[in-house]
Amino acid sequence: MATEFIDWVHANEPNTLLYVLTRHPSREHTYVWVERYRGESAMKARGSSDRIAEALTVVRECLDGTPERLRLEQILPR
Repeated sequence: MATEFIDWVHANEPNTLLYVLTRHPSREHTYVWVERYRGESAMKARGSSDRIAEALTVVRECLDGTPERLRLEQILPR
């Protein structure tokens, strides 16, 4: 499911600059989605996508608890 979804994002969301699934370095069985967008409007547009809602439904079934969200601000390069 994750591979298909990542492929879909890369093919259909040109303003999503980075979208990868990674493994947390110190928490066993913890995975981290890393996302980077062209701007605030691109991030908001992705959140309203039907395909995103569908994928999140599947992902939530795999979770053991509430997902943690962390929003980072890029400092360099500008």
